[in-house]
Amino acid sequence: MSTKQRKLAALMFIDIVGYSASAQKNETLTLDLLEEYRNLLRPLFPTYGGRIIDTAGDGFFVEFDSALEAARCAIEIQKILHERNFGKPLENQIRVRIGLHLGDVVHMGGNVHGDKVNIAARIMPLAEPGGICISEDMARQIQNQSEIPVLKLGKGELKNIELPMKIYRIVLPWEKRRLAISEQLRFNLQRKRTRRFVLGFLAVFVFIPIFVLVGWYTAILWQGMKEKKGDTATITKQETPQEVISLDKHRIAILPFVNLSADAENEYFSDGMTEELISQLSKISSLEVIARTSVMKYKGKDKDVAEIGRELKVGTVLEGSVRKAENQVRITVQLINVQNQAHLWSQDYDRELKGIFTIQSNIAQRVAEALKVQLLAGEKQRIEKKETANLEAYNLYLKGRYYSNKHTGEGLKKSIEYFTQATEKDPAYAPAYAGVANSYTLLGWWA
Repeated sequence: MSTKQRKLAALMFIDIVGYSASAQKNETLTLDLLEEYRNLLRPLFPTYGGRIIDTAGDGFFVEFDSALEAARCAIEIQKILHERNFGKPLENQIRVRIGLHLGDVVHMGGNVHGDKVNIAARIMPLAEPGGICISEDMARQIQNQSEIPVLKLGKGELKNIELPMKIYRIVLPWEKRRLAISEQLRFNLQRKRTRRFVLGFLAVFVFIPIFVLVGWYTAILWQGMKEKKGDTATITKQETPQEVISLDKHRIAILPFVNLSADAENEYFSDGMTEELISQLSKISSLEVIARTSVMKYKGKDKDVAEIGRELKVGTVLEGSVRKAENQVRITVQLINVQNQAHLWSQDYDRELKGIFTIQSNIAQRVAEALKVQLLAGEKQRIEKKETANLEAYNLYLKGRYYSNKHTGEGLKKSIEYFTQATEKDPAYAPAYAGVANSYTLLGWWA
């Protein structure tokens, strides 16, 4: 007869995103990725006190004695896979969803039973690819851990679960910047609502009665003056000018892209992306794009988007990051409304380096769509036009621009070398020739 043992446990369910579809397309590759995935995860569980209860296909069902250790294990899993996936084509990536729940379970016959098991399994599909969703019970256990920020998503309808449950997500380290922006937006909206309530209260119960009294008293004085002087008084109205700053959403600043590459020398590429996007968006006549010299002063500065918007008098800001590794590039961009710091559009691009031209034109067109700008005839063609198809020449050109912008004698000499090499790779590359001429002109000041 099997003995029953009831205990409180943290339960984890994991599965690979798109496993079945991937197996149908390329079974051999999918099985290789499955083996790698299992080899990566199996040693991790015992490190955090986890015990594998069951495996089914691409899934893991793991039990932990500690909610905190279960959360730490989930974060470590996503971190390892996040780093492992960087620089790989989408079909070679391993992305998983993780669901966590805490509750009473029953151990019987080597298995774990109870409705809490079913809840944990149902939470997992709510997670984004590469994300971790948790129940409210789990959130309570880890909410005081500053290392594990948690974000409330709201109530979720779980399959075969009668009542909706409050669902949370763990904010992973590489997602914290987005969380900060979202929290700032929430705070701003809440502050605006509070301000409107206070002003409404003051208007009804303070300002309006005062205005009525002042108006009544003024009328009495006015009547008295007319009766005393016997003529019509003339009052000169003196208006106080008020500066009203209107932030036009079509006036946009592309902030310096952040270099997240392991190699600091790839900074030329992130700066190049900034300049290229300024150039691309400037081809759209309905947009007013702030010049490079005005935005580069914010490079490396931790300034609030609203503050930058006020200083540059722009209604929209495009910011992002670049991570380059050999022939792979990951670019993250987000378009932000300065007035309320709301995200108008955001996108992650994971591509081979040869797709960089497509990424740039796609970003420009998506920005236009988000700002409801209609591209005029020829603008789309100008945005999609490639000055060169030679990736090596383009890379040398970006290096030339990077050193030219330093405006030093040594930097200009280096830029001439890179621009010249770019023309050798592609003799028809006009911007590279222009770069050579410009650098020689500037170098005359240093001779």
